[in-house]
Amino acid sequence: MPARLLDFALLRLEGFPYPTAFYSEGEMIEGLLYRALTEEDYARLDTYEGVGEDLYRRVEARAAAGEGTPELAFVYVPTEKTLKRFGAL
Repeated sequence: MPARLLDFALLRLEGFPYPTAFYSEGEMIEGLLYRALTEEDYARLDTYEGVGEDLYRRVEARAAAGEGTPELAFVYVPTEKTLKRFGAL
């Protein structure tokens, strides 16, 4: 469902091949909120995002759908290893 990821901004860093989410108080990212994900779903997402390779990490965030109350969500953010790899550090 359409939602806003609160306190994050989508940034395009030089050398990075795609926009990336970063914590940014007061900002928000428009996107989709998926609910009722299983542990298997999270394991697949973690593999896709390279969590085990220390490329990204899954962090807690807040998301709001419509005018609803913000709820717990997760977002993947790049690690220092990834930022260095793309010359963003």
